[in-house]
Amino acid sequence: MNLEFFKLDIMQNETVKKAFQPSVQLNHILLTLTIYGYIGLVAIIALAPELYGLIISKYILPFGFEIIHSDAGFAYAINSWFQVNCTYYVAFLTTVTDGTFILYLLNATGQIDAIVELLHELDDIMMEEHEEQKIDEQLQKIITIHKHHQLYMRKVEHLFNLYFLISIASLCFNMSISLAAFVLIDWYLGVVVFCFASSQIFYMCFLGSYYETKSEFLITEIGSFDWYKLSVKNQKMVKFILATSQSPILVTAIMENLNVAAYLKIHKTVYSGIMLLLRVKD
Repeated sequence: MNLEFFKLDIMQNETVKKAFQPSVQLNHILLTLTIYGYIGLVAIIALAPELYGLIISKYILPFGFEIIHSDAGFAYAINSWFQVNCTYYVAFLTTVTDGTFILYLLNATGQIDAIVELLHELDDIMMEEHEEQKIDEQLQKIITIHKHHQLYMRKVEHLFNLYFLISIASLCFNMSISLAAFVLIDWYLGVVVFCFASSQIFYMCFLGSYYETKSEFLITEIGSFDWYKLSVKNQKMVKFILATSQSPILVTAIMENLNVAAYLKIHKTVYSGIMLLLRVKD
């Protein structure tokens, strides 16, 4: 869909190109932070215990599971290699999936920015009292991008909603176990693992909230320009765009909208679970 969209003639329009620049820049920043942040956190999780073990001359593994249960150096090397390999596999897999979501969703916000800029351009055309044909052409550009945006977000939501549900459930369990290990057996790396899992949920919820804000901004922009000065035919077209924009396709995990409120709700649930565990332990 992206390849077909960027091949359209409308993408050669200077207004549309300019509108996509902020989302492209934000995309670059977030993808860079994702790559270096995730790999950095995983490096701490995987290598810090081993470096500490070298300092105190003791074999220490990042995690508690083993392939070979033995105090021999060879067994430690096998166990260490397996755990580090698994940890970096998770890191790269997570970077790819989260990076793909960032790319897709910021492309959607770029489409909204393009629609808004074309609306501003339409307002200028109306103020200059251009002929009806030019207004029709401008409206057609807006409808083309808006139609693609609706189909695009429906596809993105269909691709990711089940993934988000499974991912958040797994990450919540991961966060709970990591904090429990930190509290009960002083596994200090549990705090780093908690941060790693929390950052993954943050990306989903922050970008979902960002897109939600953009969708609300689009509704405001459509309703605020002087659409009543258009012909009756074009007024109906604007009314149709406004009606579809008022029911945006948001980022969800099956039933729950992903936004900053959902991020806080998830952490409150994890905190409540840990407090219940501590009360049971006491």
